[in-house]
Amino acid sequence: STTQILQYREKGLPFGRLAKDILGNSYLVGDIALIDGFEHLLRAHLENLLAVSLAYERILETVRPDRVVSNDSYYGMWAIMEHHCKERRIPFYSHYPVTNNRVAFASDDAAMNLDFSRSWPAFSQLPLREPDGEKLERWLAGNRGYVIDTTRLAGHERDDPALAAIDPRKPTLVLVANVIWDLAALNKQLLFGDMMDWIVQTIDWFGAHGDHQLVIRPHPAETSPQIPRTNETVESAILASGIELPPNVFLLKPDARITLNELLPRFNVAGMVVHTSTVGFEYAARGVRVITTAKSPYRGYGFTEDPATREDYFAAMGRLLCAERKELPGELQELARKFIKFYQFHYYADLGLFAGNPPQIRPDVMTTLESDGGPFGYVINAILDGRPINDVDRWLPES
Repeated sequence: STTQILQYREKGLPFGRLAKDILGNSYLVGDIALIDGFEHLLRAHLENLLAVSLAYERILETVRPDRVVSNDSYYGMWAIMEHHCKERRIPFYSHYPVTNNRVAFASDDAAMNLDFSRSWPAFSQLPLREPDGEKLERWLAGNRGYVIDTTRLAGHERDDPALAAIDPRKPTLVLVANVIWDLAALNKQLLFGDMMDWIVQTIDWFGAHGDHQLVIRPHPAETSPQIPRTNETVESAILASGIELPPNVFLLKPDARITLNELLPRFNVAGMVVHTSTVGFEYAARGVRVITTAKSPYRGYGFTEDPATREDYFAAMGRLLCAERKELPGELQELARKFIKFYQFHYYADLGLFAGNPPQIRPDVMTTLESDGGPFGYVINAILDGRPINDVDRWLPES
């Protein structure tokens, strides 16, 4: 049965979940039951992953590598390789290209897990330097160099009539959603069953608290012309849940002609609630109070409110909406800016190999390849030595 497949585990690996994640990602949905013939496809993915796992085990036993370097291992065949390497105590390294010239790296983990926990206690104690201010402001202004920037709709925005119905005086929270099928939101739930369970229950809470209002901002990537159109959207999932939006809850279109920078000053916004969105630390750095509900990479780092239960979450929303002082204290804004610095300029490393958009090999690439210094030399030496990429007292050099 489908339930048995989804729960199938072998040798410590959740093959059923891995098969589900691949299927949902391929069809751009969170609920695989929306896919025609999903039972057959799910079984096919499961069989493929079992075959891949067996092949990997034979390769590792035959070749006996000293190191394994892989694509990002959040799910699929790369997650299986990471598991088998850990079992055999083979140092495993994953990487993922994030921007035109920046790459994320991790050891014995998926690079896009964005796990900074080993380095953050020491890094967060370091003061920001004067030159950091300009770099951080450029990043906050949107100069990020993404290979595909799904937050920009390149003229495909449209007016959203829901904006005219929002009361500019009523205390308001903005709920910022992830893309349902994206790995940034995948399997990150803590307080709720999944992202849509969180959204539906938040809508219910506001339905019972008419003195406040909620604005739901879906991710622009749901309709971005740069990637395949999302087959399951926040709007379609709300409709499928059978819930009706109360009069104090407003669902914007993903292509609404308004940015968060424009939305916040236009209404009486007390703060944001997020699943795992990068908006959570971006707007904390701007002074906005943020409540997290899932395993975001910045949860517990000091500049967001991180409730441990659903009851705590609803109570935190109530406090935030009634608070007199809305702006995040300056020292916490600075902490969020330190997170941005580590995230963008250390963890996402410019190796000095590529430049431009689209990226091209740099003319002086041989200088980088022959040097022990800089991010490239650091990564290569860490792999050769079998050491972590980022540790409690060392991390990728700034770039």
